[in-house]
Amino acid sequence: MGTNILTFLNESTHFELNSWNPEIREGISLITAVKNRSETLREAIQTWISHKEIDEIIIVDWSSDESLVPLVEEFQDGWIFLAIVKDQPTWILSYAYNLAARLSSRDKLLKIDADVKILPGFFEAHKLKSRIFYCGNWQSARDENEAHLNGNVFLYRNDFFQVNGYNELFRTYGWDDSDLYLRLESYGLQRLDFDTEKLYHIEHSGRMINQNPSGYLRNIPDEEWARQNIFINRYLAGKTEKWSDTNTMMKFKILKGDHYTCI
Repeated sequence: MGTNILTFLNESTHFELNSWNPEIREGISLITAVKNRSETLREAIQTWISHKEIDEIIIVDWSSDESLVPLVEEFQDGWIFLAIVKDQPTWILSYAYNLAARLSSRDKLLKIDADVKILPGFFEAHKLKSRIFYCGNWQSARDENEAHLNGNVFLYRNDFFQVNGYNELFRTYGWDDSDLYLRLESYGLQRLDFDTEKLYHIEHSGRMINQNPSGYLRNIPDEEWARQNIFINRYLAGKTEKWSDTNTMMKFKILKGDHYTCI
């Protein structure tokens, strides 16, 4: 079975997503984004496809060094879609996940990092209802590895776009998820923690490997660099106007589309 692919072109970091207006149907879109994390994606996707509640999987490949097409084709069941964004030297989570959400076609979004497994019983434990969302919570994590579940969230697609998705002023690692959750709460939604027995973060190193450090940051340990970025972005969020629908998301231009007719 062929892979459903969209390829996007970088035009001096300015993009245009042309006339993309999918029909939104009831169901669950799993969205993820990745740059050079194929080893964890391979482990994780095997658990995703085992859950029949998921109607489609949208994977944004943010300029990985090696093509993800063979990996996706290995697990393709007709509902996995690969969007390839070309010529991006630096990983930018907010751009990548906002694009994935915009390509989705179901009324519920399950944002799952490419290093997270979905375990049996997940959907029975998380019944999404109006005016609530589920997410990870680093503050209640029992260990460091479980704290990395903080970046996963299950919510209605409309709620995601009511707060304009991820804050695209954040272009480095850190605080992007917490900022989204705070804006969802200020919009009037109730935050509920995931049952951490139903998700599993695959341990790995090099969290900052796809960032582009400058100056002294090149010489500090990965975890320390990550913590500094969290503090910087948290400070930025507090000093700038709240990200909202008055802000414009990064624009994309579809360079090529193959077999992307199912949604």
